[in-house]
Amino acid sequence: MYWRTEKKFETLSSFLNVLEAQQELVKVKAPVSAQFEATEIHRQVIEQGGPVLQFDNALTCSGTQSSMPLLTNVFGTRERVALGLGCALDELPALGELLAYLRSPQPPKGLKGFIDALPVAKAAWAARPKRLRTSPLIDMPVDLEQLPVQMCWPNDAGPLITWGIVITRSGKR
Repeated sequence: MYWRTEKKFETLSSFLNVLEAQQELVKVKAPVSAQFEATEIHRQVIEQGGPVLQFDNALTCSGTQSSMPLLTNVFGTRERVALGLGCALDELPALGELLAYLRSPQPPKGLKGFIDALPVAKAAWAARPKRLRTSPLIDMPVDLEQLPVQMCWPNDAGPLITWGIVITRSGKR
């Protein structure tokens, strides 16, 4: 049964610091538009298995300077996916098996089944939501037009903030 063997990242910044130390992060200083331009650059970089891109001078789709950088290609390679999930590359199949098992768990059969299920129970316990006494969130107005949200293709409905689920499959097996 799978168990995390590598470092756990508490924040995106801590993950990016490790990627930068491994020379897997490129900071782009030139102004780059979130409307089509960042997507095209990203498309070319991901095609080559390239690094994470941090556009420090991202322009919003309306053309204004964003107050924050735009990140792309964070999980563009299997190695970065494994690193982000806290496992070695060769452990990804075992992690996939654990996730598939958690999707449809079976009750343990006998004492041996119960003992075999302990690592799964431990993983589920570690993944439970935690209650905080105080909220780290600050209640403030948000102007989503100030975010460097990409508009990927002509005729898109508009800038895409997030997808509920993203499933990607490599054409290579």
